[in-house]
Amino acid sequence: MTSLIVWDEASMNNKCCIEALDRSLKDVLTSSINAHLVKPFGGKSVLGSDPISLTVSYVYPGIDNTCLDPSYFKERAVVTTQNATVDEINHFALSIVPGEEETYLSTDSVCTTSSESDNVDLLYPSEFIDSL
Repeated sequence: MTSLIVWDEASMNNKCCIEALDRSLKDVLTSSINAHLVKPFGGKSVLGSDPISLTVSYVYPGIDNTCLDPSYFKERAVVTTQNATVDEINHFALSIVPGEEETYLSTDSVCTTSSESDNVDLLYPSEFIDSL
């Protein structure tokens, strides 16, 4: 479940937009039993225009630890609508992690040199290849 919401350029939005998010999160995240304990934004942390370093340190505490458990990144994610923002977050996070950066390339096509080249799309649909 999400623990942090980063709203870039929040100050540029109308006050009604922020109030609508607040009401929506309260409605979704608060039970009728605990209605008297309603917290702003349903208890979620919401950051307006926030530097990447603060976001990374919030989502990935201890990222500079040299003995990170392999499952560390499986339990955390930053979701954003802009690929440029993802690149910026990844670049910053990788600059903190000890060791050298490695790039792994992938492909979603099949070599058609086999005798079944006419049926390659039927045998290996791109959805199946993407799931590997």
